[in-house]
Order: sequence, then C-alpha cells, then structure tokens
Amino acid sequence: MHAYRQNTFDGPEGLALTEEPKPTTGPGQVLVRTKATSLNFRDIAITTGTVPWPLTPGRIALSDASGEIEAVGAGVTRVSPGDRVTSTFSPSWYGGRRRGRDLQYGVDIDGWLAELLPHFADPLVGAVAPRVVGLAERGAGWLTRYEDVRSPLDRGTQSARVLPGSRVPFVPGAALVVRRAALGAGFDETLRGGEDVDFVWRITEQGWHVRYEPAGRVQHEHRTSPGSWLSRRAYYGRTAAPLARRHHAAARSLAVSSWTAAGWAAAILRRPLAAAAIVGTACTLLAQELTGVAEQPVREAVRLAGGGTLRSGLQVADALNRTWWPATLVAAILAPRLRPPLAAAALVPALLEWRRLRTPLDPVRWTIARLMDDASYGWGVWSGCWTEREWGPLWPDLGWRLIIETGEELVAAMSHGGTPASPPP
Repeated sequence: MHAYRQNTFDGPEGLALTEEPKPTTGPGQVLVRTKATSLNFRDIAITTGTVPWPLTPGRIALSDASGEIEAVGAGVTRVSPGDRVTSTFSPSWYGGRRRGRDLQYGVDIDGWLAELLPHFADPLVGAVAPRVVGLAERGAGWLTRYEDVRSPLDRGTQSARVLPGSRVPFVPGAALVVRRAALGAGFDETLRGGEDVDFVWRITEQGWHVRYEPAGRVQHEHRTSPGSWLSRRAYYGRTAAPLARRHHAAARSLAVSSWTAAGWAAAILRRPLAAAAIVGTACTLLAQELTGVAEQPVREAVRLAGGGTLRSGLQVADALNRTWWPATLVAAILAPRLRPPLAAAALVPALLEWRRLRTPLDPVRWTIARLMDDASYGWGVWSGCWTEREWGPLWPDLGWRLIIETGEELVAAMSHGGTPASPPP
C-alpha cells in the first residue's frame, strides 16, 4: 500500500512516498479503499506547520477522501463491505444552512484560557470552569432565546467558588481546566450522567477549590428542538439519584433550616398567623444567641432569620415546581384550598425572573418554557429515583443552621485546620 507522509513541516518538500502493509480493522473500525482525494486549505496548513495544534512527523495530510468499504471490524453495524463512503468535516451537518462551527463542545472564544489560568496561581485551586454560552450563529426560535439566558450549562455572569448548596453548586464538564494533581481518577466512567458534577464535588470534598470564571467563555450548541430539549432536561434529572448515593445531602432539592421549612409550610397551608409566629420565634431564639456577639442582636436576628426566610421563598417555590411537582399537582387536585398559593409559587417566581433577566421572550412563552423545563427535570428525578431505588433527591435537607462564632473562635478554628494552608495531597 502506498502512503504519502509528512516527515517535516516545511511545505510539500517534506512529503515522502512510503510502502506500507495494509492495515487490519479493530473493533468499531472500518477499512476504506480510497478512490478519490482532494487537497484543501487544511492540508496545506499541515504541510507548512501553520495549524494551531501540535504536529508529529509521519502525519498523512488528507481531509477529503471518498472510497469503498473493504472490511469492517467487530461491532460495526451501520456500514458493510462494498458501501461507498466519504469523509466530512461536519458529521452532524446533514443539510441546509450551516450554523457556524457545529461541534457540540469546545467551540472556543479567543482568550478564554487566558482568563482561567491565572486562578492556578492559588495552590488550593484544583479546577476552573469558564462560562458556557450559546453559539454566536444560531436560530431565532423561542427555545433558543430561552436557552440563551437559562441554559443549565450557563452558570451566570458573576464569578464564584463552586460549592454544593451555594449560588454556583456545580459547573459542567463542557469546558473545564483541571490541575493535574487534582485530577486523580478523573470522571467516574460507571456513571451514565452527572459525571462532571460528581468530579467537581469529589475534588471539593478532598479540599481543592473549584472556581467559576465567566470572563472566559466557550460556545455550546444547545438543544433547541422541543423533543431533544425536553429529553435532555429529563436526562439531567435522572442524574440526581446516582449523585445522591455518592454525595448525600449535596444532591437534595432544597436545603433550609427546619424553622424556614415550617414557616413556609404554614404559609402554603394559608395559616399566616402561624407562619408569623414561627418566624418570630426563630428571630427571638437567634437574638438570644447573638447577645454578646452582635451590637444589635434583635436587629441582626430579624435581618438574618426573618429576611432569610423571606428570601428562601424562591428556593421553596423552585422545589415545589421542579423536583416535587408530581406531589404538588396531587395536593392541588385533592385540596382546593392549596391551589392559590401553589399557583402563585408556580407563576410569581417565573415572572420575577423574566423581569430580572430582561429576556427577549414575552412573559407567556417564557413562563410556559420554564414550567416545561421544570416538569421535564422533575420527571427525570422521579424516574431516576425509581430506577436507582434511591430516594434522597426527593427529601429536603433541613439540617441547615447558622453557625455563630466570635473573632477569637474563628481565628482558633483556622489555626487548627479550618482552612488548609497547603494544597491537598
């Protein structure tokens, strides 16, 4: 068999004609007898060494070829010997106008690594993730516009440390820069989804810091056809059960104090006096704990306990409409008294978010898209819990509490290992 290999990258002069044995097919491989070839700009760039990736001597510079399947390896079912085939730059571009670079992952925006790498000057940082945004050239459908501002891969415009239960509880693996010492065994190959979340939480548990840096951005081809969009949301939901088995409370749908949960339960049951009494009791108890620590313990207690309970209403509503929606729907059917507060929990947060994000969608389509988003994810959570026989994601985490320490206690805790002074082993 004849082959032209590029031994040096100084132009066509570096090409050498070689005689080589015919290759054999391995599992999942096919052998193609080449019938026609053409050279293009990429091949010229390879011969001159001007491509933006490393090259090794002996490369065959050929992108466009067509021919006939001569042999197939074990496991190959889509093609057979005798089939005519051709190569392509864009395996997922089947026709019509090409929408930019159509790789699903890794369509980078110049400079994104430059924004991430300085974080590694901190020896505690084990991984940094950029912001994942939609393709610059994309369709104009209403799901596309929804994904532009509410894709689960886009963690927002503010940088943050990534921690379970925080404002940025996870980052996707679509683009992630990892310190070699923090990599360990990498992604868990036994997981059928959520392996990126599991990896981030594992290295966090080991003491590494994971940072989210939105100044660096990469583009991603979001799913925007209704079927693929809904199925992907359900797929994300199904990852909750395996994650809960490994990380327990980190995968719960709601993390609040028992006082907050009781206050909102009374409000949903349309018992405003009981809700006020519960919040008032929580403020009183907290004020007692703050005495001698804060200058104005009552004011601080009202701000922390009362204000915190009020702000947590969005998280409670999110759990009711997202993870718990089957139970919420049953409650609304069986108890007409609950329908107004449950309807408000479904509609008010969606409209507040629409106003805050200033999305180009009208409020009706925005609300419909969000409810469909939540319902698909919640369905995935329930089906995943049933399949895995793991019910952790369906339970709230009511163990949250405010930890009060004086400055002296905080310094003592840090000096005894409260914050690692050196990178994890």
